[in-house]
Amino acid sequence: MWDLIRVAPIDTKIREGRLRWFGHLQRWPTKALTRKLDSIETVEIRRGRSKSKLTWDALIRRDLNGLKSSPSIALNRA
Repeated sequence: MWDLIRVAPIDTKIREGRLRWFGHLQRWPTKALTRKLDSIETVEIRRGRSKSKLTWDALIRRDLNGLKSSPSIALNRA
């Protein structure tokens, strides 16, 4: 169906945006506030009986594994 209307699926567009933002953050200086916040360890919170939410790191790792890529590729803008 997506081929018929020539539009990418929404999950693909969301993944592209997430990885674009990840690459943008990785190129910032390590002393920048956002880079410091990125390295803070989070505390595991019990969420009840529902499915646990994925963290930002887990989403990025899943996206990169799906593309068979590594975080170092974010440093190369080409």
